[in-house]
Amino acid sequence: MKCKTWKGYNGTRMTYLPNHHRVNTKGCVYEHILVMEEKIGRSVVQPKVVHHIDGDQSNNDPNNLMLFENDFVHQQYHKRMRALKACGNANYVKCNRCKNYGDPGLEDMTYNGRGYIHRKCKA
Repeated sequence: MKCKTWKGYNGTRMTYLPNHHRVNTKGCVYEHILVMEEKIGRSVVQPKVVHHIDGDQSNNDPNNLMLFENDFVHQQYHKRMRALKACGNANYVKCNRCKNYGDPGLEDMTYNGRGYIHRKCKA
């Protein structure tokens, strides 16, 4: 049974399971968590994060779901995918000043405590 209180934000669906370990205050669980649990044969406990590969929150096909250890690793994945899409190299980072990507291993970029910046942008 679908959760009666869920509005379908971003296409995400919920199921009413009041005794589930990942239940919200209204007794509902995200459907993609349930699908991932069935796929891997065990519970998806926090801080693990289920990710939709194609970005479509309503596509809960088991082949469209990935499991990350925590939200930090999940966000790093998104950061690397943005770099890959923007410049063709997932290892590059974005300059805080000019917003262009560069190699953090080269001497033309430096870490300034809040992120990376090209030396020429810093000057």
